Amino acid sequence: MNCELARQNMTLFVHGELNFDEEEQLERHTASCPPCARELALERAVLDLADANRLEPSAAQLATARNALANRLAAEQASWRRRLGARLGEWFDFHPGLRWSLQPIAGLLLLGAGYWGGSQPSLQAFSKPVLQSRLESTPSERRVRFVKSGAGGQIELLVDEIRQSKVRGTVEDSTIRELLLIATKDPDDAGLRAEVLDVLKGRTEAIDVRTALISSLEKDPSSEVRMKVLESLRPYAAYPDVRLAMSKALLDDTSSEVRIMAIDMLVSVDKPDVAGTLQKLLENEPDQYLRQRSQAALVAMKASTNTF
Repeated sequence: MNCELARQNMTLFVHGELNFDEEEQLERHTASCPPCARELALERAVLDLADANRLEPSAAQLATARNALANRLAAEQASWRRRLGARLGEWFDFHPGLRWSLQPIAGLLLLGAGYWGGSQPSLQAFSKPVLQSRLESTPSERRVRFVKSGAGGQIELLVDEIRQSKVRGTVEDSTIRELLLIATKDPDDAGLRAEVLDVLKGRTEAIDVRTALISSLEKDPSSEVRMKVLESLRPYAAYPDVRLAMSKALLDDTSSEVRIMAIDMLVSVDKPDVAGTLQKLLENEPDQYLRQRSQAALVAMKASTNTF
């Protein structure tokens, strides 16, 4: 590999987009070529800087973008059917003698196009009630990562394969439920996590759903998502596991909005452990509003406002 080809491939290399042989060639070249080694180090530094300063869009922004995409796809489908009808009309006008003989066939074509377009699953299809979940596989994306020649003309390939699928069903379906709970932990898409919480809201009575929501309250990096979790848990604030999770959020969460919401939910629960949490908060809490809310709640519960 020469310098020109090495520099052309450096951006692909740092993003992991080269195959095994290309990576090996570039690494061997930069090991013996100081100018290209410096260029590669610069590429890596730029990537590290971009990662360090990456801004995560809010859950609301991601949800808005997803809805806009769904609406655009629906509009494109409708536009395609209109264009097909217009072209058929133009063709009949150009061949008037065939209008009456072929019009029934054209009608069937338009009917079939409308049925096909209407039968395609939408981005929200997983929330539509059906009796059983249905899996629709799409062609897989394959990428060869390693090639090895063997005896007798045999070739061994190491292949990364990604296959996307669409699954439809109700939340009560075990497959749909499992996938939704997995989606609550998606590390890259706060908008998706927020939408899943909207789907699961009202089903927190189930222990598996409640456990997943409590885990999101403790670990989700988005404060908007954590507030959605609290809202979903509100009807179950008296449950011991939910009270414990809200107490941890009140004492440890980094978002003042989340902590205020947690204290508002806790003060509605008249339990001794809630008083202990409020007293613990008063020990070192600098936020004056939270201190006032805690003191007022303790007075209403006839509990001591002193710290020990």
